[in-house]
Amino acid sequence: MNKLLIAIVTLSGVIPCSSSYAATSDTSGRYMDTTIRGWKVYVSTEIYNPLLVSRAYDTLDQELGAIQAVLPPQALSKLMLVSIWLDYTVPPNTVSYYYFESSDKLKEEGRDLRKEGSIGTQIVDYVNASHDSLPLLKWFAYAYLYRELGLNNFKIIPAFEKAQQSGIYDVRFRNRVMIRDEMDYFAILSEAYFAGKLSYPPYDREKLKEVDPDGYNMVEKMWGIKN
Repeated sequence: MNKLLIAIVTLSGVIPCSSSYAATSDTSGRYMDTTIRGWKVYVSTEIYNPLLVSRAYDTLDQELGAIQAVLPPQALSKLMLVSIWLDYTVPPNTVSYYYFESSDKLKEEGRDLRKEGSIGTQIVDYVNASHDSLPLLKWFAYAYLYRELGLNNFKIIPAFEKAQQSGIYDVRFRNRVMIRDEMDYFAILSEAYFAGKLSYPPYDREKLKEVDPDGYNMVEKMWGIKN
């Protein structure tokens, strides 16, 4: 997983909150926090554009509502403990979304240690992205893998290795390989299964079942859809 350092633009000021959400300053003063669809959301106080923050809140509300509608309830209840952090970042950083799995890594990079086990995204990239495929769902899948299923899961690895050998996913999208390891495999197949509309294989649930039935069955078992 890419662990590039994030460059932060330091700006003064406090984020005016959207009229739809009750945002308050956390004790650090570095973030505003609110709750959207039951998820805790933190927004950097370096983001001084109230319209941008309001758009991010509305986009999150729509996407999280769609995610609630497709994920199994037993998994959803666990994933609602995963907080979401919105930061303001600038080029040359190229990381739009990330999962913070390690407090040691956060400390090493000088990040807020409260981000451990949470999802982060760049607010401008998030607001401007296409949300047809529910991009946050992929990152919730990473969180589910780390927090609930465990790495080196014996049901995921065989399906991944078989797919690798077959070359099903040997396709570059925007000049990069999308599925590099078993973690990517689980997350991207989960996104295809639950959201669909991906721009790269396996595209959607129907295509996944056609080209990678073992992966399809793996997703259903890991998410508790079938035994």
